Amino acid sequence: MIARNTCSQSEKCAVIAHNIAQLHRRLAEMSGGSDGGGLSDLVRSLIIELHAEMVELYRRIAVYVRRMRDIFRNSEPCQRLSRIECIGPVTATALIGAVGAEPVSRMFASWRHGRAVP
Repeated sequence: MIARNTCSQSEKCAVIAHNIAQLHRRLAEMSGGSDGGGLSDLVRSLIIELHAEMVELYRRIAVYVRRMRDIFRNSEPCQRLSRIECIGPVTATALIGAVGAEPVSRMFASWRHGRAVP
């Protein structure tokens, strides 16, 4: 649970983190150690699985971020879009992926207004 207590009166709840980074650290702490931290084997097992899943998701996100950076670096239309204030690599790559690359301004204008360009 992250910074929100939505338990009913009959349930026993505890907030273990206030953000994702803190949750990641707390899960690592709770799943480690030989004493079990006072947790049942079932709960400890679930925490270990959850932590492993989070680690795998972070790994996959890092792969996608690297891919997006590579696409951005090797795409002249993305580079052109990134020269516009407040458009960075992620936005430029997403826009080119959504509307195409040639000609960027015409396609983006029509895409923005919900019309396809022939």
